[in-house]
Parts: sequence; structure tokens; C-alpha cells
Amino acid sequence: MNNPSASGRPDDLINAFLSKDCTGEEQQRLRDWLSESPGHLQYFEQQRELWFSAVVSDRSLKFDHEKAFDSFRESVMQLPSGSKRSFRLHPVWKVAASVAVLMIASLLFYHMGVRSISRQMADVTIEAPQGSRTRLFLNDGSVVWLNAGSRLTYSQQFGVNDRDIRLEGEGYFEVRKNAELPFRVVTQEMTVTVLGTKFNFCNFPDDDEASVTLLEGKVSYQVASDTREQLLEPDQKVVLNKKSGMAQVSEVRANRSAEWTQGYLCFEDDLLTDIVRRLERSYNVNIIIVDDTLDTYRFYGDFRRTEQSIGDVLEILSSTNKLTYQVQGKHIYLHAR
Repeated sequence: MNNPSASGRPDDLINAFLSKDCTGEEQQRLRDWLSESPGHLQYFEQQRELWFSAVVSDRSLKFDHEKAFDSFRESVMQLPSGSKRSFRLHPVWKVAASVAVLMIASLLFYHMGVRSISRQMADVTIEAPQGSRTRLFLNDGSVVWLNAGSRLTYSQQFGVNDRDIRLEGEGYFEVRKNAELPFRVVTQEMTVTVLGTKFNFCNFPDDDEASVTLLEGKVSYQVASDTREQLLEPDQKVVLNKKSGMAQVSEVRANRSAEWTQGYLCFEDDLLTDIVRRLERSYNVNIIIVDDTLDTYRFYGDFRRTEQSIGDVLEILSSTNKLTYQVQGKHIYLHAR
């Protein structure tokens, strides 16, 4: 394989295809996946639009009229001798030819997935399906990974007037520095503002806690119940208790917070309730905590999602002698031991 990351997962196959680093076998697997469901095709088109928007949009918005006319003239001069006609363009027709080429180029870019800001002002929303993860390339050069079950929304004006993003779920961000346009990630309970940095932000609507972990640079965060901004340093993590509104900062190995982008599941003193939801999103299963006493339990653990099944993870959790599990059809029930 040319691309070792194209392991057969849809996101990896799509990235390899768009990078022009996809083998024939991988292309066939991608075609098979696309044919399984209309939703798969819609998801692929969404990813392709984002890819081309990131790669081509700057070029399409800076159209060179003179160069367009020169290309148009050269194409006329290269017609077969039998059909070639000599003529001199009046300045008015020269402008018209440039406009015609501009219109054709605009249509081509549109069908490639590039929609300029002046033509469409609707928000862009990206979702990572359950059991999957998604990598995005934003117009400002920043890179975002979305974890399973997460959603990201931003304006078509992103990178022009602001760099504001709305997040539901978990995202890992590598932000391109721009002192004039701070990068803001907004959630219901917490907002993070950066200039250029690497950090992980996790805030699913149904989780009990929200957290921000800083890998590089500096970020400021603000909780909804407090107007003050607080700073985070590298290898620090802030955890917000959504019920109490209290935020606590601790020292951590920050690089572990982003290992999910490589297919790992890492739990660092996480509540079982949050772990269960992450397992549901990662393995697309339904888990019910039967005994409320388990809600306050916290666990550590490292798992490789591509190599370890949900059964493997449950076996390891039950080996702590804190809980047992029972599988009934498509449901998994957790009981206190």
C-alpha cells in the first residue's frame, strides 16, 4: 500500500482517495462502501467538498483576468488550420472573453466542491458517524479531527471575518497561527480562544463533564457561568463539572488526549458514565448502567479500537472487580459487583 493509514476504514479510504494515494484495491473497497447506502455517498460528497474547499478556494477567489484571456487566446490559436480564423479582438470583446472564461472557471470550481464565500453564506456542518472519526482541513490551514458522534459547525465566512467554530462532541485541533483572527471553539458550557496551538476539546451534550487539554501553545477558556477568562499551559487539563459549574485544572500527559485520532481509546481517571458513552460512540453499541453506584466510579485504560473488540474492553473493565456485564441481544448491561 502507498498509504499505510488507509486500513480499510471509510475515513482512511476517503483521505487516501482525495490525496491521490489510493491503490486499486482501496478504490474498490471505497466503491463497495459507497454503494451500501445513500448516506455513505452523501458523507463522501461532504468530505470531498471540504477537501477541495481547503485546497483550492484561495486560488479560485483570486482569479487573474489577464491570464484567463491569454489562455482563451492561446486555445483559439491552437485550433486546427482548417477551422482557424484570424481576427483582432476589440477591447470590449477582450473583456467579454475574460468574463466568459471566468464564468466557466467558476462553474468548474463549483462542481469540484468549491463554493466561494460570496456565493453561499450558509453554515457548514460536519458530522463524524458513530464508530468513525473524521479529519478536516479548514480554509485557514488549521486541521481538525472529529471523534465519533461529534459535530462541527462554522460559517462560510470562516477565516475572513472570524475563526469561530461551534462544537458538539470531541475534537482535536491543530490551529494555524493568526494574531489578527483568534480561533474560537464554542460549546454550550465552555468557550476556548487561541491564536495558534494544539489542543483537545471534549464536550458531548450528554456527558457529565467537559474538558480541554493543551498540548502546545496557550489557550484561554471561559465557562458559561463565569465571565472571566482563565489560561491553560501545555500539559494542563481543565475539567468542568456541568452540574456544579466548577472547573478544576490538573497536570496531565497531554499527548494522550489526542491518541484517539490514531484509533486509541485512552481513559485517564474518567467517570464510568463518560466511558460508557465513549464506548457507545466508538463501537456503535448500547450500554446501560443498571446500578447507580457505578456512576461515581473512575477508570484508567488504554485500548486500540481497531484491534480490541467491545468484548475485550468489557472483560478488562470487569477484571477490576468493580462491575460485571451481561449481553442481551444488542444491549449490554453493567452491574455492580
